[in-house]
Amino acid sequence: MSSGAAIVRLAALALLAAAGPARAQRAVVLEFDGDPGDRLRSQVIDTVVGAGKVALIPVRDFRQAAARKGFGGARAERREAIKAVARSLQLDVVVDAVVRGGEVRVVLFDPAGQELWSRDLPLRRGRLDDDTAKRLATAIAIAAVPPPGEPPPPPLRTIPEETPPPGPGPGAGTRPPPPPPRREPPPPPRMVDDALPPAFEELPRPDLVRFALSGHTIWRNYCARPAVRTCRQWALIEPRPVGETQDFISDIPYSGVLAELQLFPLSSVQNQWVNGIGLGGSYGAGFSMTRVRVSTPTSTTEERTVLSTDISFSAHAMYRVYFALPGPRFWCFAGARGGVQGRLFSVDPDAVVPVAGSHRAYGFAGVDLGIRFTPLWNVEGSVWYLHDPHAGQEDLVPFGTTVSGRGIGAELGVHGDVWGPVGYAVRGRFAGYGDVFRGPGLRWVDGGAAEELYLSVTWGAFVRY
Repeated sequence: MSSGAAIVRLAALALLAAAGPARAQRAVVLEFDGDPGDRLRSQVIDTVVGAGKVALIPVRDFRQAAARKGFGGARAERREAIKAVARSLQLDVVVDAVVRGGEVRVVLFDPAGQELWSRDLPLRRGRLDDDTAKRLATAIAIAAVPPPGEPPPPPLRTIPEETPPPGPGPGAGTRPPPPPPRREPPPPPRMVDDALPPAFEELPRPDLVRFALSGHTIWRNYCARPAVRTCRQWALIEPRPVGETQDFISDIPYSGVLAELQLFPLSSVQNQWVNGIGLGGSYGAGFSMTRVRVSTPTSTTEERTVLSTDISFSAHAMYRVYFALPGPRFWCFAGARGGVQGRLFSVDPDAVVPVAGSHRAYGFAGVDLGIRFTPLWNVEGSVWYLHDPHAGQEDLVPFGTTVSGRGIGAELGVHGDVWGPVGYAVRGRFAGYGDVFRGPGLRWVDGGAAEELYLSVTWGAFVRY
């Protein structure tokens, strides 16, 4: 090798060594408020490191640099702290977040402490879905890329313009003026949202499984009147028809336990027309010491206290469509449900006073509506039509030979996330039934009417997955 070639090679190596590799983009992930055990923050760090696009510095270095500048750990100081230390730490982006119930608000800051991007992301059991975490890592990488610099200004003209030659004679025309210099458009800003397409707004989806265990307080009123179609009609008739009447009055509510289960097997499907297909069921039991009174044509018994049991159950299919009104946090769903319900109210058969119970199993259909204001505050309501919820055979014999029923139900309540997969729910529920008996029975000569009302308040906790 010639000495000239060797010199050129050594010079090239020296230049490469002096230039060195390009600096990787640097970021720091601050502590997340409301993230016990740094569980969510650890997931974000692991995902960013796994993506290999951004170099992370320890949050300890950020805290120490901020402390040297006189900043403590208060959240209100974070913007100023970022501005003060980002340059010395060579930071390109700072990741901050706050966990609230079932979602986390992620904010990305630039080295000047200005907000680049923010988004509310849903959590499941205190963590992001894998796809969500990977997209967040991509957004952080995009935010870490510095914006393109301003184009250099055009060079100043230092040579005086030459004197134009004298124009042509008359009639020869004139030269058109030169076109204005072309201005290049400014460079586009960093589009962090490009990493998160609209589908990533995560329209609310139902939980895969939700199990709720609640206590409920119940009020029940029951009346039975002969030879009429409603209890109100009997009160307005003079003289009143002959026959035994019954009243069951729950001035003091009775209590019980209610277990509910919802299952949406397609909840993970990213299609709002599909992921709301589900199944549900419930089972409740209550016990009552209740005052009853029986009237016959010749006498009226004194009010007595009897022991009663109340069993309720349901099994149904559901369909819901989720959508967002203005703003990604304002979520709603509308849907329908249909299936089978039952109500079995049994009065102690050994009681001194013989009182009829009611045993019903029937089909129902209804509509549901839900509105999510915040993770801690969701409102849901339902209205149901009860298809022929007539009294059972054992209830028919004392009052007639055939029976038909009518009924309606409704529910309104609030629920929300408390911590991770655990939440609370409080609801009020109403159910009303009416029976019309026809034909002779053991107690009535020509049928009559019975009406039954339930009002309950349910409170408890749920676990979702």
